[in-house]
Amino acid sequence: MNKMNKNFLPVSVENIPGELKSLRQWVLWRGVERGGQWTKIPYSATGDKASATDSATWTDFNSALEGHKNGSFDGIGFVFKDGGGLTGVDLDHCVSNGGELEPNAAAIVNALSSFTEYSVSGSGLHIIARASLEKGVRTSARSLIDVPVEIYPHGKYFTVTGKVLGELRKITESQTIIDYLYGVISPAVVKNKPKDRKSKREYLGNGELIKRAMSAANGDKFRRLWNGDASMHGG
Repeated sequence: MNKMNKNFLPVSVENIPGELKSLRQWVLWRGVERGGQWTKIPYSATGDKASATDSATWTDFNSALEGHKNGSFDGIGFVFKDGGGLTGVDLDHCVSNGGELEPNAAAIVNALSSFTEYSVSGSGLHIIARASLEKGVRTSARSLIDVPVEIYPHGKYFTVTGKVLGELRKITESQTIIDYLYGVISPAVVKNKPKDRKSKREYLGNGELIKRAMSAANGDKFRRLWNGDASMHGG
């Protein structure tokens, strides 16, 4: 086991919601350092690599916990299943060394008011809520919020610590808040409306302006006036 793995938070089994424990959506994971960053590789209970999109590689909670206790893996993880009705919100790098929450992250935690735990690094938070989405999303340059947020409805897994933030919260119905948060993270692109030609100003050179005036429906009047004939205008 890598000597730096001691920095991962241990699993507090007693705080993990029974709703999650009852589902066969668990994996184990090992931390691998790559370029100074930790990557958490998921594994099945058999020791083979697991996939968050292949339910055949998932296991039940007790088997995952037993595999972790054997010391071969750094922790356990919960996989979000397509159509499972659960969504994960990942708030990265939002907890200071002193334990203070970034204001936007605190607002999200309070708004969702669902099961919230620290990530294995202790510097982020995981929220699991009851909601459904077609696809996941993460903050980008277009987002209307400046804290790193990712939302996973399926095809991803959370490393689970059970080390809760504040009081232990139940998993709550949060569809309205999740939908709103999704819109803040990925605001709809408003396409430019076609320009109204009637209201469009067009600046022409003198030559083009005279040419158009002469070819207009009443161009004959203009042509005569332009050539010095003012007879049609009372002299």
